[in-house]
Amino acid sequence: MNYNAKSKIDKINELESNQKAKAMVESASLQEKDTLIESKQASKQESGGKKVFSFSLNPKILAEVEEFLKEFGRVKESKSSFIEDSLVFYLEYRKQQLQEELEQKLKSLRKTQRG
Repeated sequence: MNYNAKSKIDKINELESNQKAKAMVESASLQEKDTLIESKQASKQESGGKKVFSFSLNPKILAEVEEFLKEFGRVKESKSSFIEDSLVFYLEYRKQQLQEELEQKLKSLRKTQRG
């Protein structure tokens, strides 16, 4: 068996350089993915995309929401979209209540100014 140390060293160096090249490619690929993810997140936030937000709910309420969605939810309706829709609805309701309350106070104030 002809054992040539120089050719073995060359092969080892070649393999090592190939591994280094692969590592560099993988590293660049990961950096590109991170950049792409950051870019997508930034564009979502700029375009009114959703923001992840943590808050706590009473477990009974959450269970009721889950039960409701299982029985009556729209196709692929998530808890998140249900809660978001509920908040929008409630905000509009509260704004309407506030407007009516202020109108009543304004009427009352006008009456006292006249009388």
